[in-house]
Amino acid sequence: MYTKSEVNFESPATGMDHCSACKHYLGGRCEIVSGVVLPGDWCNKFEKETMMLTAGEFNAQESKKAEAARKKADARTNYPNQGIKEHALHITSRTTGKSVEVCFGPNGGGLVPANPFASLAQARFAHANPEKFGGKTALDEWDKSTNFKKLPKKVKKSK
Repeated sequence: MYTKSEVNFESPATGMDHCSACKHYLGGRCEIVSGVVLPGDWCNKFEKETMMLTAGEFNAQESKKAEAARKKADARTNYPNQGIKEHALHITSRTTGKSVEVCFGPNGGGLVPANPFASLAQARFAHANPEKFGGKTALDEWDKSTNFKKLPKKVKKSK
């Protein structure tokens, strides 16, 4: 434990750093300086608290959680490490770090189901806002999978 004179204690602080942002500050006191310490004080033992994760650290954490959840689900299945038989492919996203199940089988053999648009109105909305559908390339994939001749102009509202 240091005394306030040993650490050039300032109350209130004259610089940009304050005890409230220090990793040693414990709300009204300090773990390394004796006596009462206020949030606006400062000493030369200041070390900035780093609670924020980088995008890479966050993605790595999320990936580990997703993989643990997948393994837990595999423990309950008759086909461990395969997922559901017709949905057997798991991919970990490089951007989000999440384990994603790529769907084959019931969805018509691809990543986009047959006739993904419910109506022509929805297709117009998608083309006006392609970023909501994964960008231009994803929208092109939806267009290729859609039979526009069989789409209604609007979908009836459900009651």
